[in-house]
Amino acid sequence: MADLTITPSNVATMGPQTVTATGLAGTVISAGQAVWLDTTVTPNLIKPARATVQAEAAGLVGVALSSTAGSLEPVTYAVSGDVVILTGTVNDVYVVSENAGALAIGTVNFNSYLSVVGISLGNSVMRVALNPVATKRTST
Repeated sequence: MADLTITPSNVATMGPQTVTATGLAGTVISAGQAVWLDTTVTPNLIKPARATVQAEAAGLVGVALSSTAGSLEPVTYAVSGDVVILTGTVNDVYVVSENAGALAIGTVNFNSYLSVVGISLGNSVMRVALNPVATKRTST
C-alpha cells in the first residue's frame, strides 16, 4: 500500500460541521497526519499513529490540522467532518499506514492493524470517519 502525499500547509477544515479537538504533541507532528492519544504518559500526548503498533492503531483520535516542532506544543486535530487534504479520488478509503502518521489507501500489510481514518469525497476533501478497530491482518 502506498502512502498519500499530503502537503501540511494545504490541510484545512472545510465547513462548520468539522469537529476538532486540541491536545499536547508528544513529538513533531505535521498537519494531515493520523494521530493517536498516548494515555500511558502524563500528561496524555498526541502522537503520529502507526498500523504496526496495536495501541497506536486502536488509540486513533483524528487527523492533525496543525503542525508542531516538538513535544508539549499544542496541536489541533479533526475528530470528524470534512478536511481538505488535496489528494485522493472519490471513494478512496484512508487507513492508518505502517509509517508514523501517514495515511494510506485501502488496507494494511500483513501483520499490521487496520484502522480506518476516513473516505475521499473527491475535490481534495476527506470525510473523517474514525473506525479504530485495530484488527490485525493475518493473511496475505
